[in-house]
This record gives sequence, structure tokens and C-alpha cells, in this order.
Amino acid sequence: MLPELAKRNDAVGAKAFLRYWFAAVTYAMKTGDTEPFMAVSARECKTCTNLRGEVLAIRDADRRLIGGGWEVVGVEQDPSLEPPYYRFAVKVHQPRQRVVEASGKVVSKSAAQTFMFLVGVQHRDHFELHGVERADD
Repeated sequence: MLPELAKRNDAVGAKAFLRYWFAAVTYAMKTGDTEPFMAVSARECKTCTNLRGEVLAIRDADRRLIGGGWEVVGVEQDPSLEPPYYRFAVKVHQPRQRVVEASGKVVSKSAAQTFMFLVGVQHRDHFELHGVERADD
């Protein structure tokens, strides 16, 4: 559920919204339920749609993620944009993870990593994520 702070129509609310979005993505990775993050993602967010597809592919193959997820460890606002538009550099830590089949067989694994994302949000009657891209590729 979207926290009250993330409903504020200001930069503080936008940062809280971003933390919620990344937590909802982690929830999706672990459960296969993409509805919470997709409900607050713009239809035109291609990365959001691709991420949803990746989560559903793991779920539909009767696989699951152990470990992993995305923990926000830093958020820096781009001051050049004016409300209702916000852009942030978001530093995210991903613990080591494994994708396993129902039998327990490990299909893939990755070491712990830290990523930097550029994320755009907009406030209309609520915040909506409009774009996310890796900044450290």
C-alpha cells in the first residue's frame, strides 16, 4: 500500500514514492505479483513493461527468486526540473540472488551488485513513474 508520505505533491513525496516503487518491484520479484508497481507506472514506461515481463516469465516457468530484490540506498534529485515533473538518480543495492526451479535446481545466480538508475516521475492526481533506465551501463 502506498504510504501517506508518498501521496504528498512535492519532492519529499516524490522520493517516498520512488522508495515505494522499488519496494513494489522487489515484492514482484519475490512473489510474481506485478500489480503494485505496475499500478503506479505509466503505460508508456517501456522499462516497467519489460520488467513486468521478466518477472512473469520467471513465475510462469514455475521458478522463483531467492535473495535479490532492490534496496534503495541513495536518492538525488535533479534540480533542473520543475514540479509536477521530477527526475532522480537512484542508487540501488541488489543482494546476491538465485533463480531456482520448483525442484530446487538453481537455474541462474548473480553476485551482489549496486546499480544507478535515472528515474522520472510525474504528479497528476498521484505520482506515476514514467521512466527508469540504468545510468551505469
